[in-house]
Amino acid sequence: MMVSILLVEDDCDVRDYFEEVLSEVLPSIEAVHTENGEDALRLLSERDFDVIILDNRMPVTTGIEVFKEIRAEASGRNFATPIIVVSGYIEEFSNELPKSDPFVWLAEKPIKEKSLRNLVLIALKAKGKI
Repeated sequence: MMVSILLVEDDCDVRDYFEEVLSEVLPSIEAVHTENGEDALRLLSERDFDVIILDNRMPVTTGIEVFKEIRAEASGRNFATPIIVVSGYIEEFSNELPKSDPFVWLAEKPIKEKSLRNLVLIALKAKGKI
């Protein structure tokens, strides 16, 4: 089964690390990546993803703004997509996060391989993909 993950991360080294870890866990993965929130919102309006991995501090549009936009439109194509926020500034994000969203997880950078793998597997289970 093919799994599609959107990686929204402006640091290419971190993005490469995420892709490497994910490809070890999920052999049939399609990782689509973008460096900023504006491009992420465009991609999210065009297609469905199984999981979104989202940084917070990025150029153009922040992760918080992307998150709010995704969740604002109940009929949007990725409204219920699980979101994993991985950021060095997680406090900023957690203050903005609605406490009632069961499909969002927060992790502080730097994230260990095992933690990233586990969060992605949890998100995919929540989505019903595994």
